Amino acid sequence: MGGYWKRLVCSIKESLLELLKKALLDEEKLKTTLCEVEAYLNARPLIFIKTRSTNATLCSRFNC
Repeated sequence: MGGYWKRLVCSIKESLLELLKKALLDEEKLKTTLCEVEAYLNARPLIFIKTRSTNATLCSRFNC
């Protein structure tokens, strides 16, 4: 489980660095940015759900 958390923290850092490269944000914009990063991470697929057909379905927090 440790590797999962390390990768999650790395994803958050990468997203924030990309969004905040040259920006100086006030508190409200920083909160908005953090919410966007959270939404991005929560939309990632958690698992594949195999069905009888050859198509696999992705399961994330938003579509399971």
